[in-house]
Amino acid sequence: MSEFISNSGTLINPDSVYDQERFINILQIILQKKTQKELSEQTGLNNATISRMLNGARSGRPYKSTIDKIAKAIDDPELIQELYDATGYSSKKIRERKKIIADNGFSLDLSTVQVHEKIVFFYFNAWTFHDDKSS
Repeated sequence: MSEFISNSGTLINPDSVYDQERFINILQIILQKKTQKELSEQTGLNNATISRMLNGARSGRPYKSTIDKIAKAIDDPELIQELYDATGYSSKKIRERKKIIADNGFSLDLSTVQVHEKIVFFYFNAWTFHDDKSS
């Protein structure tokens, strides 16, 4: 389990499945067919928000509701799939993440915060146990 926890690329962290560069690429493809203002009007997203996402100034993975709004403004099913894959919201990515969480003894209904608290607790106890043995 400690090998899993120490792997920073695991799918237990939702942000680890977010490929910002790919997401920006997809936004650029979308904006080849419509203006940023049109995308803003079609999605209901603020133009400044779209600009921040496009420029990589927005840190962290966009909310799923944001991705859903963008997807509704796209006519290309393959591009929609790429959008969900890049942001980690595709059913494939979600299944992979759930499997890793379940395979490592975590409950599927744990929130990210609860999972990270469990990891910190595990490391703290392992460190304390190791420290006790060395005295």
